[in-house]
Amino acid sequence: MVTIEVSVLTIGRLAAVCFDAAEARSAHPDERREIQRHVEAGAAILDGSTSDVLQVAREIVLSHHEWWDGNGYPARLRGEAIPVSGRVVALADVFDALTHERPYKTAWSVEDAVDEIHRQAGRQFDPDGVGVFSRLDAKMLVMLR
Repeated sequence: MVTIEVSVLTIGRLAAVCFDAAEARSAHPDERREIQRHVEAGAAILDGSTSDVLQVAREIVLSHHEWWDGNGYPARLRGEAIPVSGRVVALADVFDALTHERPYKTAWSVEDAVDEIHRQAGRQFDPDGVGVFSRLDAKMLVMLR
């Protein structure tokens, strides 16, 4: 089921200004807010579905950019106010992004990505979620993608 939800993470980009992550990092605050609107746009696309899977997907779309410390977006949720589904997918999404090449960056090693996730425990990620992640075989995760 997670595979289905993860595949709709970027659905809101259909309605947002065309961008890539490198542009997003250096964007003017007004442009950054526009880029961040992809979350609400994606949720709006999924609104009203009676499918349990799409309802969970909507929850993930709305919460996977929230940070444990409240500095994420769109609602600046903090801690346990962030749905568990969003917390799990946020961590998996960052691990995936770090360990894969992108047009604007080289892939990080699994070890460096795991270290970064540990550094972000309690800031970007749920510390308990990072604890569970630490027990996984991260190299196997990369091979299974």
